[in-house]
Formats: sequence, C-alpha cells, structure tokens
Amino acid sequence: MHLPRQIRATYRLASQVYEAIDAGFEREEIKELLETSDNAIDYVLRYKSKIAPVIKDALKKLYPSKKVTRPYRTWKLISKRMI
Repeated sequence: MHLPRQIRATYRLASQVYEAIDAGFEREEIKELLETSDNAIDYVLRYKSKIAPVIKDALKKLYPSKKVTRPYRTWKLISKRMI
C-alpha cells in the first residue's frame, strides 16, 4: 500500500501517530509534536486496518527476535557503543 504524497503521510508518521494515541496524547498534541496536519492524521487513522499490518510486518523482518504486537517499537534499542 502506498500512502498519498498530497497529505504527507508516511509509514513512519503513521507509526508515530498510533504510538502517540496509545500513549494518551490528544489530537492537537500529536499535530504539534509530529508537525503534521489533520488530513494526515485522519488518513492514517481511517486506514489503520491496512497500514498497521504493513508496519508490523516490516518490524518483524527488521527485528526477528522481537515479539511485534503493535505498529511501532515497544522495546528499546541498545547501541553496541553502550555495551
């Protein structure tokens, strides 16, 4: 699924919107925090049933050892420099 350019929606933005909503942020806070529009938020929410599985599949491929249950990372990445 391709996200339309005219509303500046990306999979990254969709993931961030889903995470912000789950964290309890209000719509206006999300708009300001992510510097996005109502149209973009409306779009990623309207098509969550199609967008979220694509994000989750990508996360599963990127992090095969992690259990992916949400369309965003729920674990922290540890830099090799920190070890």
